[in-house]
Amino acid sequence: MLNMASCSSPGNQYSNAKQILSVIRKEKQIPIQSEKMKRGSQVKILSYNILAQTLLERHTELYTGSNQMYLNWKFRKQLLYQELRDSNADFFCLQEVEETILGDLAKYLETYGYKYLYKKRTSFNVDGCAIFYMEKKFSLCSYSCLEYFKPNVKQLDRHNVGIVATFCVSNTNKELVVATTHILFNQRRHDIKLMQIQMLLTEVDCQAFISENNFRPVVITGDFNFNETSPVYKFITEGHLDLNCVDKRSLLPLDEDDTRYHLNARDMLPPALGITDKSSYVKEFEKRNHLNRLYLRNEELVEEGTNQIIENMFLSKQLSHSLDLHNVFETECGQVASTYHDDWVFVDFIFYNRDNKCPIQCENKLQLVSYKPLPTPEQCEEYICSMPNEFCPSDHLPVVATFLIL
Repeated sequence: MLNMASCSSPGNQYSNAKQILSVIRKEKQIPIQSEKMKRGSQVKILSYNILAQTLLERHTELYTGSNQMYLNWKFRKQLLYQELRDSNADFFCLQEVEETILGDLAKYLETYGYKYLYKKRTSFNVDGCAIFYMEKKFSLCSYSCLEYFKPNVKQLDRHNVGIVATFCVSNTNKELVVATTHILFNQRRHDIKLMQIQMLLTEVDCQAFISENNFRPVVITGDFNFNETSPVYKFITEGHLDLNCVDKRSLLPLDEDDTRYHLNARDMLPPALGITDKSSYVKEFEKRNHLNRLYLRNEELVEEGTNQIIENMFLSKQLSHSLDLHNVFETECGQVASTYHDDWVFVDFIFYNRDNKCPIQCENKLQLVSYKPLPTPEQCEEYICSMPNEFCPSDHLPVVATFLIL
């Protein structure tokens, strides 16, 4: 949940602020060869925490900087629907979608050609994640809804969820994996955030894998509730994380001798979940290893290597993944904001894979075409002041990017 800032300049004219914000957020183009543009398929993705009305009403103390009129769902709904319609995106990856408003939202977007997937948070929670997709351009191939709550795992007692889906581009042989999630808010529990991200990346890995160093294009979106300084962010973007001598909650480095707060095996995903430290399912690892045997003649070498890998599959404190993920806004991290967590921060990311591990002659399957820049914290303070407001229906800003699938 958020603690919204009060407007630093009460006399601000919202109409002027809206115009200024639209200029700040004017789409930024990335140069791409015209030949690629002709043969590629463009896909525009919008990710948005739309703020569940029930959560807003439970925590009105967090929105004292907002005019009461702008907190009304009927008002917010009109702005939200207009914002989605005007974006003309192929995918809407939404968080905090209440089950009670889902039918109305789905009916509205269906008139524009969208179908959807939905996963409500577990237990008695009222909201969840949704992926709306333009049916005439993309057909659903497969999907999985993730529940991060595991009753027999102490750290996995939070009711966050995610969706991972594979889509086929109409009239082509191209595919795209799209995921969205809403990660735990608690700013002290990066250990739980890491476990949730491991579970998400493992399912993405499963759906994206084709062969060694060859993955389907991937776009991962959501409200991650951590910024670029978090070890969890670094795990996503760098592909590995050393958990030796780190604090069991923050995951930040500790003195080697200060073992009282060191992360240990009990603070990691248990092997019983079947998720390896390489962020893949055990069954997937076994299947891929079997496929590898078809290309290796020396069975003894295969068996020896396999046994060595199995020994280090769990609780090694060396986490990794093979997805080669990049943040659309990586050049602006630390300089922009998408919401307010006691300060203006950036937590709503769009990650995508660039296939940098492919041979030099291998062309990236997914290229960034454009994105909508975010405002700086100073610009947020001056022009947005507090959210929701007259032109921002949520307490988050939507993040938008367009890609080319080759």
